[in-house]
Amino acid sequence: MPQPDTITVGDDLALIVDLYENGVLVDVSAATIRAALQDGLGNVLIASTAQSSSASGASWSTGRVVCEFTAAQSSALRRGDAWLEVEVTRSGKKTTWPLIPFVVQQGAI
Repeated sequence: MPQPDTITVGDDLALIVDLYENGVLVDVSAATIRAALQDGLGNVLIASTAQSSSASGASWSTGRVVCEFTAAQSSALRRGDAWLEVEVTRSGKKTTWPLIPFVVQQGAI
């Protein structure tokens, strides 16, 4: 199993997610997408935040979403584990993708 990616407290975050359905990247170009971070107990670490198809590196038509959170949002994080939750609404139907694990680290600078 691959190791979770690391995020640093107080950084601007750009977390890349490729969305698959039945093994195929899914076109979410007409969707509304929200993302949040939670801890292992389901406590919200960063509240649900609207995502943008214009985020650098995003390609919603090919299933690539870049979940962005500001440094101000991530400054409240604490060292430990975190899970990214991505919710996609297409044609009025909400789908939540499986949680994606991350390790939160405290920077030294």
